[in-house]
Amino acid sequence: MTLEKSFIALDAMGGDHAPEPIVAGALDAVRLDARCVALFGRREALEPLLKGVDYPKDRLTITHCPDLVAMNAKPAQAMRQSESSMARTFRAVKDGQAIAGVSAGNSGATMALALRHLGRIRGVTRPAICLTLPGLGGPRLLLDAGANARCSAEMLVEFALMARCFSSAVHGVETPRIALLCNGEEEGKGTELTQATFELLNSTNLNFVGYCEGSDIFSEAFDVIVTDGFTGNVALKTIEGTGRFILGQLKAEIKGSLMARVGALFARGAFGALKDTMDPSQYGGAPLLGLNAPAIIAHGSSDALAIRSACRVAAQCASQDLSVQIEGAISALTA
Repeated sequence: MTLEKSFIALDAMGGDHAPEPIVAGALDAVRLDARCVALFGRREALEPLLKGVDYPKDRLTITHCPDLVAMNAKPAQAMRQSESSMARTFRAVKDGQAIAGVSAGNSGATMALALRHLGRIRGVTRPAICLTLPGLGGPRLLLDAGANARCSAEMLVEFALMARCFSSAVHGVETPRIALLCNGEEEGKGTELTQATFELLNSTNLNFVGYCEGSDIFSEAFDVIVTDGFTGNVALKTIEGTGRFILGQLKAEIKGSLMARVGALFARGAFGALKDTMDPSQYGGAPLLGLNAPAIIAHGSSDALAIRSACRVAAQCASQDLSVQIEGAISALTA
């Protein structure tokens, strides 16, 4: 396969409801954002979804892949599936046929295959999942969101540096404020890891502003929040669960009272704006920072908007040469 334009490789078979929302998101990316997308998946499943649809044929292609990685597959199993849609997606990036890879498939398998085919940036110990969260004053980054359960202080400094590059390149924050997730604001708080990381971050030229408590993740004080993958993933799942609980309770209360239903009608605009602000689909997938080319991990339940947004993030990372920026920053840090 030879792709002459700046194509984004998209795993069309990865996701809880694939391939329908994946193809729908790709079509939106092509038609609304003028992107070039290469779909990787089973031709017999993809072509019917495009039949009778008007789209620029030169900017949306299909590469047939006979195999797919199951959502419950172990990374070791996925590594043996060389002709899966996920493997072929990241191999296309490695071979220079695409500028970035996106998958909403099994996250562990996505990390393993992206790392195998794209490789780590020189000087990066381990890649990290960089999640964009909504918040007061604009979005903020949380990393690592689950790639590395055990981390050293040096790794957390690398995460901070990579997130600074991403925040500047993609979110346009000139000098991101970087914080370290902890159980208190005082310097003496935290574990041996957080205390050691605090000292290292203080010795860098990063805009390190200190500790961030869990209750302040959404405050205006920070642009980047750094932690180990275990803590970051627990924080992420807690945020997701709390959001679902509040939304469920709010719906139940509104349905249980006529006055509440009337009030909800008057507040429909405010509820809509809040939903848009909190909707993770608006922010796309999470980049796996630290690789030699952009790799975006989208949520397994991604809808068309989330896939379109993931393609946007992938294109931004590629156009800003984010991997080159990170390599330069890491090199300067260790010089």
